[in-house]
Amino acid sequence: MKKHFYLLKTCLCALAVGVLAGCSAEVDGPQLADGMGAVKLSLNADTGFETTTKAVDESSYMETHPLSDYTVQILKGTDVVNEWKYSEIPEGLIELDAGAYQIIAFDGEEYNKNASTQEGIYMYGETDVFNINNNQVEPVSINCKPGCGKLIVKFGEDMATYFSDYSVSFKTKAAGAGGSITWAKDNTDPYYVKLDKAGEEVTASFSITKDGEPVSVNALTRTMKWGNSWTITVNPSVESGKVGITITINTDTNDETINIDIPSDWL
Repeated sequence: MKKHFYLLKTCLCALAVGVLAGCSAEVDGPQLADGMGAVKLSLNADTGFETTTKAVDESSYMETHPLSDYTVQILKGTDVVNEWKYSEIPEGLIELDAGAYQIIAFDGEEYNKNASTQEGIYMYGETDVFNINNNQVEPVSINCKPGCGKLIVKFGEDMATYFSDYSVSFKTKAAGAGGSITWAKDNTDPYYVKLDKAGEEVTASFSITKDGEPVSVNALTRTMKWGNSWTITVNPSVESGKVGITITINTDTNDETINIDIPSDWL
């Protein structure tokens, strides 16, 4: 006899960054007939980055990109057997053949097409592969988080006093061999960057000019994964009439200050 399982929809609302509040409708499930199983599905989302008030206001991102717009897919192996917007998941029971399944949910695919964007955040979540057997009810919760990294550069206000031009260029796999993501001196908004899910090395190269001459600054490299944020702060450092640079890097867990050597001709 063919075995089946069923999907029950429940609602779960998400609020601001770092704070999730669920409002689930608890409904007693139906009595399962012999040879049948069921899944209870809930969906959560958390932007997962430090709160910002820049172009993408992460503190209210869920208000403009609600869970109802997320795409939900049920996969059997690599085959998509069902797909809906979360708000359009049919009420009641959805019959599927028994077996091993995975459920994924995502939003903002348009923000995952290019190497970087300042317009929005690609959100993604998936369950582990699970099996449904006879008379089994499986609660399944999908937690969606950023499927990208975030890059920020902060140039100190005094940089323009001592340096004629300055920028930082980031190398990622998505940017390609000859490409980069450039943070110009007047930029203020974070870049959300496409990354390998398993993580990849991201390199920051500095372009700084003083009196028309390039200043040599060593590049920085770190491994970034989905949900990671990397902030680089660059300030001038003046000692005994000589001008140098102090770079502070922040990875949301610790700060590291790198003092750049001051060449004798930086007077």
